[in-house]
Amino acid sequence: MQNCEAILPVDKQGSDSSIFTTYTATLTAKIYSSKDDTEPINLSETTFDFTLTAPVYETEDWDANDETWMDDVENEWFELHGELSESTMTDSDGMETDASV
Repeated sequence: MQNCEAILPVDKQGSDSSIFTTYTATLTAKIYSSKDDTEPINLSETTFDFTLTAPVYETEDWDANDETWMDDVENEWFELHGELSESTMTDSDGMETDASV
């Protein structure tokens, strides 16, 4: 079995939106008797359309001098890693304490 794929190279800069359109694809299935077979058996053929739509980018106004966004990023990081490193500690008296490192 051999997979297939469609590759549509797009320049990161200076590209236009012509790539975002409706395409028609044809899928076929064939059986080869060997790797040198030049006349395979055709099993089926299916044609379908698919549409590649342009991404929608949303931006938000922000103040370049406002550094409070860093607090949000740090808090998300600590919350994520805190959840991953929660544990229970037992002291020498046998008292258990929940801890996040």
